[in-house]
Amino acid sequence: MECSSEFATCNACYYAFVRKNANVRRQTFRGGSRYADDISNTMGIDAETAFQEICAQRGMKFRLATKTENCRRHFDIVLLENGTGSKVDIKAMKSPKRGAPPDPNIIYLELRNVDGNDGWLFGQADYIAFQQAPKSFWMVPRSELVKVVETMLQLRCCKNATVSGIPRSLYSRKNRQDLLMILSRDDEFLQMCQGCFVFGE
Repeated sequence: MECSSEFATCNACYYAFVRKNANVRRQTFRGGSRYADDISNTMGIDAETAFQEICAQRGMKFRLATKTENCRRHFDIVLLENGTGSKVDIKAMKSPKRGAPPDPNIIYLELRNVDGNDGWLFGQADYIAFQQAPKSFWMVPRSELVKVVETMLQLRCCKNATVSGIPRSLYSRKNRQDLLMILSRDDEFLQMCQGCFVFGE
C-alpha cells in the first residue's frame, strides 16, 4: 500500500513513535474553552460508566483499574472473563476541534503525552474501546493500532498539521509536548486491523 508523497513525517516524529521505554506520567491541563475542559472530562466519565453498564447488563465480571494502572499503564477496566483479564482503555467520542460537537468518525491516537513521554498507545491495554454511540464501542486490539501507526509513519502517510481534526495528520497541541495521530474511522489502514468488534448496542 502506498501513500501520496505530499504526506510526510519527520524523523523526529518517527523516533518518538518507536521510543517505548519512558515512564508515563499524567497531568491535568484545562483547555481554553468550557467544552474543552469540564464537558470533555464529563464525557470521559460518562463513557466509562456506559461501558461498565454494558458489562453489567451482560453479566460480565470486571474490575476497575487502580490509580496506578489508570495513570501509568493506561487502562480503565479489566474484563474478568474465562479466567483471563482483558485490559481495556475506554475513549469517549472526540471532537474534530475545540468547541465542536463530538464525532464518532474521528479517531485520535496518542503517541506522546503532554509531558513528551509515551502516550496511551504504548500502554498495557489489550483493547482500546472507541465510543461510537452512547452505549456502543468499537473494540480494537491496541497491538493492531501500533501496527497501523508504525506502517503509516514508515510510509509517510501523515502530514504535519497546525490545527486538530484533520484525518491522516500528526498534531501537537500548543504549550504541550504531546503528539497525536488523527484518523477517520473508515481509514483503509484502520480497516485492516484484526480482532475488532462492536461492544454494546
